[in-house]
Amino acid sequence: MGELPFLVLDPMLPKQRLRFEVSCPLFVDLVQNQNVTKFAMLASNPIKKQMNEYGTEVELTKSSVVEGATDDEVLPVPSMPSGLGKIGVGGDTVLAVELTATRRFKVLGEPWEAPGNVESGPGYFVGRVQYLDDSSD
Repeated sequence: MGELPFLVLDPMLPKQRLRFEVSCPLFVDLVQNQNVTKFAMLASNPIKKQMNEYGTEVELTKSSVVEGATDDEVLPVPSMPSGLGKIGVGGDTVLAVELTATRRFKVLGEPWEAPGNVESGPGYFVGRVQYLDDSSD
């Protein structure tokens, strides 16, 4: 069992990698200032308008500042709904990141909001997760 900050973006499978650029001040703060390297990656259920109860732990395997980039240059994300084609637009710093999925989990209980700060704005969600045994007998 563990606690992880939630990242609602796309479902992933263990060992899968996802690369994208992000300028969201909250995400940049978590990675650069708070040294967060693991997240709970969850997909959103569009019918129920909530997070799925199963997800995958992802580890930040690469992160670098994109020199001279502005949030207008952040790459579009095809899986995002219309009008939300950029991840976290609005920050001064653009990060190029790679996430690698490590292990599956089930969310236990309800997530709660962690406090934000002046620079990054509102907080993010954290939740308890129960890791699933994927080993075959």
